[in-house]
Amino acid sequence: MKKILMILLIVILSVGCSKDSTTQEKSTDKTSTKSEQTSAQNTLQIQDVEGYWEYKGEDESALLKFDWKMNLDLYYSDGSREECSYEVIESNENSIDINIKNGDKTTPATIKTDDHGETLTLEKDEKEYYFVRIPKDQFYVKLVEDYKEE
Repeated sequence: MKKILMILLIVILSVGCSKDSTTQEKSTDKTSTKSEQTSAQNTLQIQDVEGYWEYKGEDESALLKFDWKMNLDLYYSDGSREECSYEVIESNENSIDINIKNGDKTTPATIKTDDHGETLTLEKDEKEYYFVRIPKDQFYVKLVEDYKEE
């Protein structure tokens, strides 16, 4: 009888200890997941800035479209269109570094925004282009009105 009680006591203690270690592992996992989520929240993602924008500079105007399939299209005021694709290189708190691919040509560029894509700056070829987000339906209206009148 004493042997059975001893074995039962050992089993109870070993099960109790393994539950405590499992609980500690879970709390450690939760802590690391929270820190990863916080880090991700402070990093600008391409989803934050995909959409439609309008640029009006002193010498030209343009519309910019990022779509969900890694395409980047620029529509210029003279009616021309630049069709490109892009790949994300690195994301930081307020910027995303991308490579713009147009045929065999690859151009590095940086997207910067302080308001998660409501306005953004596209730095490309040592120039900065400032864009303001517009609704998708307004993008196509502007194409017809601004670029097809000529």
